[in-house]
Amino acid sequence: MTIAIPLGKGTKWGDNNELKYFLRSLDENLRIHFDVKLYAHYLPSWLNTDSVKYEIVDRYYPERAKRYHGGTKHYENYFDTLNKLRLMSDDEEVSEYFLYAYDDMILPHPITSLIDLTKWYAQIKYSDGKEGIDRSRSKWAETVRRALKLTGWKGYDYETHLPRWYNKDNLKHMFAKYKIDKQVVPYAPATLYGNLFIGMPDRVLRYNNDVKVGFYGMRKRDKYGAHPGKTLEDIDRVVEDKIWINYNDMGFRNCAIREWIEKRFPSKSKFEL
Repeated sequence: MTIAIPLGKGTKWGDNNELKYFLRSLDENLRIHFDVKLYAHYLPSWLNTDSVKYEIVDRYYPERAKRYHGGTKHYENYFDTLNKLRLMSDDEEVSEYFLYAYDDMILPHPITSLIDLTKWYAQIKYSDGKEGIDRSRSKWAETVRRALKLTGWKGYDYETHLPRWYNKDNLKHMFAKYKIDKQVVPYAPATLYGNLFIGMPDRVLRYNNDVKVGFYGMRKRDKYGAHPGKTLEDIDRVVEDKIWINYNDMGFRNCAIREWIEKRFPSKSKFEL
């Protein structure tokens, strides 16, 4: 099994320590044979390149979108990530089914069954969350709406910031039908793929789920599984029954998640020099 990870143009935690600690958590807790393939603009200095596969990828932005937005690269990171996913689908070094993951994740407990990695979870059914999805003006929400529009405004919002179990042939079909270079607003790939090929999710997640907890700088828990995580004790308690942890820049600044990660995974992994 390949775990394929797209890396952005920079991080706010040293020399991509997000990736370092994600890999430490995989090395310690993923008890299934796997390899790692990185798609990056540059590699962190601590990385043991003998332990991973990697491809150096130039930043991608379609000319059509650039013209449409008057020369400004709106949605640049979203287009760049879509391009990396397209490269994964064509890569002979990537397994037919692979796990797509971001670097700002943590696997906190041992996993011994592949079943735990292959399930598809949704955030909300569009018909149940239409008002909120339609109202949001963020770029992230625009990409979700684009994916939902392409599938007839039916189905689910699959943007849970969880790892995704993708099939390369399905991805190739998706990218052939919905070409990246023809888009002026990129589509959210998990939502498009989920509604094209998964249909009914294994579960729609809520705050009391046993799948994930997210640390996004929230002042209180929300119905999608975010937690304020103000203290190490708070985080210990809330991650006890979770498969995955994820976080964003706001969570990194306003929660205790950085300190928790550093204390939980102090030892180098095989992926480090």
